[in-house]
Amino acid sequence: LAQSFDYNYGDFIPILRPFLRGYLRKCKDLQTRRLAFFNNNYVEKRRKVMDTPGDKNKLRCAIDHILQAEKNGEITSENVIYIVENINVAAIETTLWSIEW
Repeated sequence: LAQSFDYNYGDFIPILRPFLRGYLRKCKDLQTRRLAFFNNNYVEKRRKVMDTPGDKNKLRCAIDHILQAEKNGEITSENVIYIVENINVAAIETTLWSIEW
């Protein structure tokens, strides 16, 4: 529930609705900016490297395989962004959980 943008606590506790609308709007804005950051700084830069002819376009890292799957029509460009985001979130959460333990 806390991570979903489809629902918020205001749906279940009506008195909180006026306070949570602004927060939900900020969360959606942050998600949009974060996805744009991943697209501009990771995906697009790697696409440029893979599009150059020669030895540089060999598959070298995970994102190369993801972009190759996109070129083959197996996934969409939106899927690529969300996969990159999931990889980043997984790395952050793993580190955080290690620190907590």
